[in-house]
Amino acid sequence: MKRLFILSLLLCTSASVLAQDIPKELLKTWMPIMTQNYKGDTLAYITSSSITFWSFNENRNGYLISPGTTVKKNFTYTIATSDSLNLNIGGLEGVYAKIAELTDDRLVMVIDSNEVNTFIPVPSFQDKTNSGAIKGMLFGKTWTFTSDHPYPLKYDIHFLPSLEDSSFVLSEYYNQTYSARLNGPLGLDRSFWGLANHGGTPILSIPMTNRTGMIDEFQALLVKNVDRTKITFAYWYKGEEFELTATKWKKKTSRVQRKDIENLTRQPWRIQEEATPLPTDTVEFIGSVGFSTYLLDEGEAYVNDSTSLISQEDIDNHSLILKFDKTGKYRIYRESRVLDEGKWSFQFNNSIIYLISEREEILTDGIFGGYIKVQKLTNNRFIVKRVFKAKLNKYFWDEESLWEVYKPVR
Repeated sequence: MKRLFILSLLLCTSASVLAQDIPKELLKTWMPIMTQNYKGDTLAYITSSSITFWSFNENRNGYLISPGTTVKKNFTYTIATSDSLNLNIGGLEGVYAKIAELTDDRLVMVIDSNEVNTFIPVPSFQDKTNSGAIKGMLFGKTWTFTSDHPYPLKYDIHFLPSLEDSSFVLSEYYNQTYSARLNGPLGLDRSFWGLANHGGTPILSIPMTNRTGMIDEFQALLVKNVDRTKITFAYWYKGEEFELTATKWKKKTSRVQRKDIENLTRQPWRIQEEATPLPTDTVEFIGSVGFSTYLLDEGEAYVNDSTSLISQEDIDNHSLILKFDKTGKYRIYRESRVLDEGKWSFQFNNSIIYLISEREEILTDGIFGGYIKVQKLTNNRFIVKRVFKAKLNKYFWDEESLWEVYKPVR
């Protein structure tokens, strides 16, 4: 009996020591707010560890999760020393993490030898609107996202209720990820979005890809307050908390939309002049435009033809003509010569005309779609800025015009 008592006492003591090995401050869900290199410099680019939430529990397991999703990657961990962890993440053993700082409201962890990640517990806010209701407010709607800090930021984002392009999304996220269309300082772009609760707080994530790059502010937007036409978010940039506001667009009535289509398609439009200075309600972003190379198979003969591009002479001579049909077809002319043709559609409340080229001459230069920003559209005046995808000598780039004034071809 005495021996049994001693054995029980030893087991209880061992379990107590084992439990004490795990710092109680660690047992929560942590949100990353800053990533630095080993020198202490804040990194400007995004890595997988800089956008991953970590959740630890007392049973020596936990999970990793990306903001805006509910897909978890489970892990187990052991306390190697007082300031380090050995991790088994999804069956991958031998992952080592050093804890540089741990308090109730701050965790600094070196997960990769080159990266120092700072975390805070997922904040909670007074607004308790659930993620399903917020999704319903976003589906099929356009919202303008603005912030003044740490620098001026503005994006118009249209939230689609389905996933149109899965090429950027892993298969496990298909049923909770949706497509988004963006109109920002570098032009029109596509992305995807997701929204889910983390620690009781709805978090919206819009990973920006393609030409706009990946932007820290949109990786994890924590919902602070919800109104019928306005949502306030909190986000962290280089370790500091900032606020971002989303304002819902007022959709044009069906009658106004029909009128826009009627004005646009009633007749072809001929360029009259470049509009300088810019319209007073236009804010311009000064930046660079990138290009990419189209690689030809060996033996293909490429035809160089700079005359298939739009030139300043076309503008000065009023030779450029834009034609839009009610059937959804468009053509771009230099007088009678067709430079491009394809399908058009209105986007962003008829402020953008999106062009999908149907040209198949991939071995020639020319215009291959793009989009048109609409500043004014009436039955006798059309003020736009063209952003056409141009190709010359195997190079693609986005060719952006000045604001231009067009009048009907009579």
